[in-house]
Amino acid sequence: LLAASRSGAALVFLSPLFPTASHPGGLALGPIRWRLAALATRIPVAALGGITGRTVLSLPREAAAGAIGALSTSVIY
Repeated sequence: LLAASRSGAALVFLSPLFPTASHPGGLALGPIRWRLAALATRIPVAALGGITGRTVLSLPREAAAGAIGALSTSVIY
């Protein structure tokens, strides 16, 4: 986050927020640590990793979230 701030980034993706299917057994930040990190910078911070219809409910209202896996599994052909 510090490097992004110093480089003038307009947005930062911070992940993984929750455990993900793409990285089984990997460590996740969890909503509390993610929020603390997001509060430590003036740059908007978007959440990635393990975002589903259920887990997104535990995010702060101001959080932007990406749901790559949820989108790819919910597409109807």
